[in-house]
Amino acid sequence: MGDEEKPAVVPVEPAKFPEGYEFPRELLAEWVNIPGDEPLTIGPLTRADLDQLLFSTGDLVRGAALLRSALIQFSTGNLEGSMNALESATNALTDGETRNRLLFKAIMASVLKVRRGG
Repeated sequence: MGDEEKPAVVPVEPAKFPEGYEFPRELLAEWVNIPGDEPLTIGPLTRADLDQLLFSTGDLVRGAALLRSALIQFSTGNLEGSMNALESATNALTDGETRNRLLFKAIMASVLKVRRGG
């Protein structure tokens, strides 16, 4: 017994969260100037705008499932599988967040257009 090799320590670096979509500053500035208690009317949206909701929901659910997989694989000692699942989860969550922001950009732009009388 004495000279057994210790298992290799694999350094794990935290994953850098990918950059998602950012709202246009001008749109956001105009949006935050609307009083919080003002009733809003949403104007026309395209089917593609609403598809963002459908697809973002799928992305977020897939991201959570992949995160679960990463935790299971990590707990069973499969570090490579865990890191792969974690990277996929991060990408799915970023995609979901981006799609949500694109949907809300469309909603915000629609509300502001109606508000301006357009």
